Amino acid sequence: MPPGSVDGGAATGLVERVREIRDDEPVQVTGVAARLVDFRAMLAERAPWAALTVLAGIFVLLFAFTGSVLLPLRTVATTLLSLGAALGVVVWVFQDGHGAGLLGGEGLGALSLTVPPLVVSIAFGLAMDYEIFILARMRESLSADRRRTLAGRASRRPVHAIARHRDTLDGGPAVRADSSAGEEPREPSGQAAGVPAGRREAGRGVPTGSTVRRHTGDEREAVVTGLRRSGRVVTCAALLLAVVFGAFMTGGFSPILQIGLGLTLAVLIDATVVRMLLVPATMALLGRRAWWAPKPLRRAHERFGLREAAPEPRLPTGV
Repeated sequence: MPPGSVDGGAATGLVERVREIRDDEPVQVTGVAARLVDFRAMLAERAPWAALTVLAGIFVLLFAFTGSVLLPLRTVATTLLSLGAALGVVVWVFQDGHGAGLLGGEGLGALSLTVPPLVVSIAFGLAMDYEIFILARMRESLSADRRRTLAGRASRRPVHAIARHRDTLDGGPAVRADSSAGEEPREPSGQAAGVPAGRREAGRGVPTGSTVRRHTGDEREAVVTGLRRSGRVVTCAALLLAVVFGAFMTGGFSPILQIGLGLTLAVLIDATVVRMLLVPATMALLGRRAWWAPKPLRRAHERFGLREAAPEPRLPTGV
């Protein structure tokens, strides 16, 4: 018998050597060490495909919800930070033995093989819930701002149309035909003097290009509003789950202790450091670019995207 535990390195190494030297002989190796070796091989073979499937699904669903190709990438990157921090603490405690006795465990030199997949899968799903809560309120704020902008422009447009028509009838500066025969109509005198058309329109009260961009939704204000409306919900949900997962650390069985500590830290780190600090900071830095998508994908989202209510209003491209 090899020295050490039944699932230690010596035992698993013996299983691998027996399987190498048996060739084609009908000899089967069983036991705890053999099952551990098989489970490790299965994870190495299927984990990349599972991760790729989950990431692709997250990308598609978040794009269908937000219409952005950058937000799914940012979400996955920030979530991996919280998962890495939580697993790092679990390794430091249960693998290296720092403070494991306080939780009723001991340093084993390695984590249980089932702990990382379970912690990553459960914590990743919970993190996506928190992300959807926050993004939904941010998008809601932007949509409300767009609706107010369109309502204000719709109420002003008839007055401007009448003013333009009256200027035309009176020979005003809107559009004048040149007195010379055969010449094309000239632009208003403001433009001839070097004044851009946008400024002339601003002088009449018509929104210019910059005004339209400014009133299509303040992204920074949407970040603040979304965080204010969803922050308490996310924090309360994280605290409730932390209490539940913290109860796992009273079991005394080492894999359960590891899972409990990993999930508790992952939830708390994700709901505080990531969702309350990193997410608002990155959204504020990205600004309007956070909601960017190529035109073909934008058209696909407008047709097939997920919405909480009626489709969002769109501002006209020309003023």
